[in-house]
Amino acid sequence: MVRATDMVGNSRDVTDRVVIDGTPPILRVTAPGVASPGRVVAAITVTDGLSGVRRITIDGRPLGEGATAAAISAGVRHVLVAEDVNGNRATMVLRVAELAPLPVRHPSLDGVLGDQLRYDPSGRVQFGVRRTVLRGVQTQMVAIQALPPRWPIGNRFTTPLLRAVQRYQTSVKLPANGTLGPRTRAALDRDARRYRVTETTG
Repeated sequence: MVRATDMVGNSRDVTDRVVIDGTPPILRVTAPGVASPGRVVAAITVTDGLSGVRRITIDGRPLGEGATAAAISAGVRHVLVAEDVNGNRATMVLRVAELAPLPVRHPSLDGVLGDQLRYDPSGRVQFGVRRTVLRGVQTQMVAIQALPPRWPIGNRFTTPLLRAVQRYQTSVKLPANGTLGPRTRAALDRDARRYRVTETTG
């Protein structure tokens, strides 16, 4: 309540509701979990129930008014900022994993046709094409949540990775042999490229 009094003692009370907005907007982004090199489309929504949204920027560049999507580059770190009328900000760092096409067959791979990557009980470090396939598969499995988000993508075909591959194979009704053969890799490629991840601030 505010009371106003003039020089001769007349006064008047005024009651009003004052909203103090210290809450940042809610920023929500949906994008592919993994993509081929190049540009992908991310869906972006911002809500602010108090003072309203002033602007949204991606890497410092404003997103057009009313825009609900933006083209971003896979494999690049992007910073999204949503700001409300009172200057409160929500910030998100977004990075879509980049995955180049993996070879279908190669003399360095296992199997008669050179189209498989088998579990190595010795735990040796993989090199060349074998390393490329191994790391690519892990990237895909993280993207579809068949591996934990903070999984350390490495160069060894470890026992925990073998178990995760077997669980995935079971989920897509493939023989759970743990071998990264053509059918398993094709299923992973299909699932990873259609899988979309949503992140929300707040």
